[in-house]
Amino acid sequence: MDGNELEKGSRRFKFSKAGEKAVHQVAYGQKQFGWYGVSFKLADDEGGEIRHDAAFALVDADKRKAGYESPYFIWNYGLTEVGDILKTLGVRRTLLGKRSEADVADYTLTLGQYPYLHTKGKTEAEVLAEFEPRIKELRAKYPHCNQALIFHESGGGPYPVEIFGEKTALTDEDIVRDREMTERAIVMAKAWRKLAPDVTLAVGNSGTSIRLLARLFRQKYPRELIDFTGDEGSGGSVPSERAVSGAFWSLRELARIYGYEGVEPTACYEWSTRRIRQNGPRKNAEYRIRDALVALAWNSRLVPLTTVCESPSAYFNTVWAEAALTRPPLLYPLPVFPAIATLTQVLDGAKFARLIPTGSATVYALEFVRGR
Repeated sequence: MDGNELEKGSRRFKFSKAGEKAVHQVAYGQKQFGWYGVSFKLADDEGGEIRHDAAFALVDADKRKAGYESPYFIWNYGLTEVGDILKTLGVRRTLLGKRSEADVADYTLTLGQYPYLHTKGKTEAEVLAEFEPRIKELRAKYPHCNQALIFHESGGGPYPVEIFGEKTALTDEDIVRDREMTERAIVMAKAWRKLAPDVTLAVGNSGTSIRLLARLFRQKYPRELIDFTGDEGSGGSVPSERAVSGAFWSLRELARIYGYEGVEPTACYEWSTRRIRQNGPRKNAEYRIRDALVALAWNSRLVPLTTVCESPSAYFNTVWAEAALTRPPLLYPLPVFPAIATLTQVLDGAKFARLIPTGSATVYALEFVRGR
C-alpha cells in the first residue's frame, strides 16, 4: 500500500507431464501489525505470465474484556462461519440470520438493534397483537440486544429549516403526512414499551432522518416514546467531521428546538457506508476509523464499522461495496481490517472524556478513558 517492497522471492518448478501439480508454501517474515499486500506471478520460459494479487494482515491477540455491552457492530452479507473473524475484529454485534445468541455464545455476539417491525395494524390493539409474538421471539433469541428501531428507511419530508432559524413551509399534504407518520410511530412505540420496557427506542433511522423526525416533532410526538434519534447517513467520500458529526449535530439541534432535550443521536445498524472505489483502500480505512472515533465521542449506542466481506452479488456495485474482506471465496483482508482490530482493542470499553486543546481549528484530538 505504501509502495515499499519488504520481501521478495522466487522458486522454479519443473513439470514432466500435463496435469502434474506442485505446491509452494510461502512463510512471511513480517512482525509488525498491519496490512500487507502480496503479488504472485507465475511465468513460463516462453513469456506466458499469470499474476494474482493477495493480502494478509497481522493483528494483536484478542485481549478485549467488553462483552455484549460493546457498541461495535459489523454488517454480514450471509457468511455463516464468521465467529472467529468477528472475534479477531473485536466485534460483538452483527446480523445473525436464523441463529440465536445461544448458537454463537462462544463468540459473545448479539444483534446491533432489533429491526423495524413492519405492521399492517392501525390501532394500538391491532399492533400490540401483531407485535407480541414477534417481540417475544426476538427477546428470547437475543436477550442482550437493548435497542429497537422505530422506522427504517421510511421516507422524509421537507427539510426543517428551523435549525437555521427559519420556518418550514408546509403544504396541506405535508400536514396530513405528518399526522399519519406520527400516529404510526406512536402505536409501534407503545407496543415496544408495553412488551419490552427495558429496550430503548431509536426513532428515525433513515438517510433523511432529520426530515422524518421533524414530521413527528411538529405533531408533538410523546417524549416518553423516544430515547434516541437514529441516523442512517451515508458517508461516501465526505470527511467524518461533516458526514458523522454534522449529521448528529443536526439531529440534536432539531430535538432541542422542538423541546426534546436529552434525546441524543445514535447510529442505526445501516450507517455511514464508504465508497472505497472513490476513496481508495487507505483513505477508506482512515475514514472508517474517524467515523467510529467521532461516533464514540458522540456516545452513539451503536458504532457500525463496515461489512464482513464485499457482497458476492451485483450489490457490490452499489454504494454499499466496502468491507473488511474481499468478496468470497478469496476473503483477503483490506486495509480497514487491521485498523478496526486496533481500534476495538485500544478502545475496548473506553468512554469519551474530552476534546484536547490543540490550538487548531482543523486538527483535533479526542481523549478516552478506559477502566480507571
